[in-house]
Amino acid sequence: MVVRHTRDNVSHNAQARIPPRQHWLEGIGDARQELVLIGRGLDEAVLRKRFDDCLLTDEEMALGAKIWQWYSDPFPSWY
Repeated sequence: MVVRHTRDNVSHNAQARIPPRQHWLEGIGDARQELVLIGRGLDEAVLRKRFDDCLLTDEEMALGAKIWQWYSDPFPSWY
């Protein structure tokens, strides 16, 4: 969902007022994560596709972390 804030709706935006309990999972806590991108000329469809492509498939998710540790790391060494 893309929310475009204006001076008129920023304080009245219903999405901004959703209480954390609505996303609460027992044993995990607030299970919602949000990523906010701010800029001009952002292509939502392209960005959404690129982020979605980063997610594990249901099959990969079912394999678990012991298998994931063997996946190649696409990021350079940070240390």
